[in-house]
Amino acid sequence: MARFLRGKAKYRRRARELVLQVLYAWELHNCTGIESIIEEMVNRPTVPVPSRIYARRLIKLVIDHLPKIDKIIATVSHNWDITRLAIVDKNILRWAIAEMLYVEDIPPKVSIDEALEVTKKYSSDDARRFVNGVLDAVYKGILLRETLSAPDEHEAGDTE
Repeated sequence: MARFLRGKAKYRRRARELVLQVLYAWELHNCTGIESIIEEMVNRPTVPVPSRIYARRLIKLVIDHLPKIDKIIATVSHNWDITRLAIVDKNILRWAIAEMLYVEDIPPKVSIDEALEVTKKYSSDDARRFVNGVLDAVYKGILLRETLSAPDEHEAGDTE
């Protein structure tokens, strides 16, 4: 089982890096031609099939929820205009937040750890601290939302 999880994690790491590369290229192309970029970058024969599948899934989640994700980034990154963020850092935040919010089989802390590893590889130490701060704030918001939406123990057990 541990070998399977390591393998799955390896494919997902590769997929996350692909997502970053696709979103980066897409943004450089003024947010047009996503399908051709996916075809060129994700569907290469050298990319393992599990990485392709997860990369396409995560790209779709980011694109489908982009306004909400960008609003979250703008809200939690106080005093930072999202248009002034480095493209790499912004797109790492985008896929990490999409994963935290919409991929139920990955715990948010794993998404944060993965985002920090990808940031370490593709960006700077300052960016890593920034990405960590933003994702930590998003994570705390998720926990708060889950806590507030959970039934009160007293109310749930109250049958009188």
